[in-house]
Amino acid sequence: MWWYFKKEIEDDKTVTYRYGFESKEMTGLFVYDKKTGETAIIKYAEHHSEKDQVIDPLPAYTLVTKYGAPDEKMIAIG
Repeated sequence: MWWYFKKEIEDDKTVTYRYGFESKEMTGLFVYDKKTGETAIIKYAEHHSEKDQVIDPLPAYTLVTKYGAPDEKMIAIG
């Protein structure tokens, strides 16, 4: 499975990304809280749903902590 990310906005508290799941089309949107490590999905991407999120969660924590909140990133999971 592939996840594609493109940073929209970053400030001292949050990072906002557009994302795509199994598609390079960035149809989803989420906000990552740097202090709490929590992710709020504003809009699910095409081919990604709330049900899918339970099984294969969005790797937002990895994106920010491991890769340092890059402007763009592709992550393979599985």
